[in-house]
Order: sequence, then structure tokens, then C-alpha cells
Amino acid sequence: MPLPPIPPEFKPAKPFLQRAEELDRDPSQEASVTAYCCRQRAMELGIALRDKASDAEAATTFLLSLMDTLESKKEKLGDLTREEQEQVLCQFAEDVFAKADAEDRAGKASKSTAKTFYAASIFFDALSQFGERGEEVEEKCRYAKYKAADIIKCLKAGVRPEPGPPGGSEPASPATPDIPDATALPPPVAPPAYDELPPAGKPSAPSPPAFQPPASFAPPPRRQWTPQAPPPINNSGRQPTKQQFADAVECCRFAIAACDARDAGLALERLKRAFEALS
Repeated sequence: MPLPPIPPEFKPAKPFLQRAEELDRDPSQEASVTAYCCRQRAMELGIALRDKASDAEAATTFLLSLMDTLESKKEKLGDLTREEQEQVLCQFAEDVFAKADAEDRAGKASKSTAKTFYAASIFFDALSQFGERGEEVEEKCRYAKYKAADIIKCLKAGVRPEPGPPGGSEPASPATPDIPDATALPPPVAPPAYDELPPAGKPSAPSPPAFQPPASFAPPPRRQWTPQAPPPINNSGRQPTKQQFADAVECCRFAIAACDARDAGLALERLKRAFEALS
């Protein structure tokens, strides 16, 4: 079921929902996990912004609908833990970034390259739902946003985008891009909206293809973790399954976010679903 219109106050969440919808066309599990994480990030932003909505009822309806969408998409994740979801999302973002960086450093930057850079920045941004992203991810995210804006600016001006970081550099391996220091970047430029990128080149030039996620994906090495003792069984005498515990944890996370946003209704609704998942 399609989502209702997104409230204007939820604009920061819109790019994540757009990327998720694009990835829905890719049947791979990696794309499904990345799309799910993008929707989760949109959900967190929506909860945090709900108290600013001019129409509180419409905002709540949208968030509840997004919650239902998340639950309907959850089955495509398999039995991946939250840590494994983070690893998949991080690797997917790295792959998209590497694709755009390789095109840029080869002197083949186009509107499509700008879109790919911007998409990579959204995937890097989505990692914030898992906690501290680390300096390297922060720099790549900022660099991807800068390159997306810079390439479009050059194409609009009719000049060839300069490969690599500001000041130019020799093409390097896309696996180890030369991310510039914050002080080396020009004044901050707002990244272009993914669906509002202006046309590049002359009118007669063919439009470059839309962003496509990487065709292949190499799963990153999984982190080592030590399983903890299972919690006590519930009142029914039945031990909840691993998936039921995961569902309950996710509902509790949203309940905490709703409490932070002082939204008692959403918090209670999520806690009720967490209880039902374990019953």
C-alpha cells in the first residue's frame, strides 16, 4: 500500500524514502536491506520532527503507515541481526560511492555521476541510525555531497567537472579515494535534491541513465559476537523465536524515539506491538 502524502515538515526524510522506493525494484537481499534501513532512518527523522508538523493528525497517520510498510518489508531481511544489517548497508554505500568516484576520476563525470554520488551520501547518512559512523564514513558522506553539487554546478555552467577533490589530482584507485580535509572544501553547498537535479549539457545531448544500484555485491565479513543467555520465557510458557525478539526490539526502539519526541500515542502503540510480538 502506498504511503500517504509526506508532511512538508518531514522533508529531511524524503530522500531516504525515495532511495528506498528505487531499491524496491532490485530483488537482491542487499538492496532490500538497504531500502529497509533507509525507511528506518526516515521513520526516526519523522518521529523527531512530528511535533513541528502543522497537521499533527496527518503526521501521525503518515508515521503509522510507514511503520506498517517497515513491517511488511521485514520478511525480506531473513534472519539478519541488526549488526549484520549495518554491515550490509555500509558495504552497499561503499560500492555506490566507489562507482561514482571511479567515473569522476576517469574524467567521465555526468549528471548520472552526480546522482550516484548523492545516492551514496544518503546511504552513508542512513548509517547514523546505528550510532557513531566513524570519521572515514563522515568524510566520504561529506565528500559525496560536495561532488554531487560541484558536478551539477559545472554542467550547468557548461564546463568540464574537475576530477577528484578540489584542486585536482591524478586519478587514483576508487577503492582508496583521496577524501579532502574539511578545511580544503569550498564553502558548504546544499546538495541538490535527487529528483530536482537540473539537465546537464546541451539540449541535444542524450540524458544519462538514472542511478542504478550495483549489480553485484560482496557481503562484508561478519563481526564476531558472543550470544547471550536467552531471556525468561513469557507467561504463555512458550519461548519467543529469534525473529519475535527482533521485532520486539525494533518496536521498543521506535517507542523510545517517540518518547524522546514527547509523542505518547506513538510510544504506546509501539510498546503494544512489542508486547504482542512476545505474547
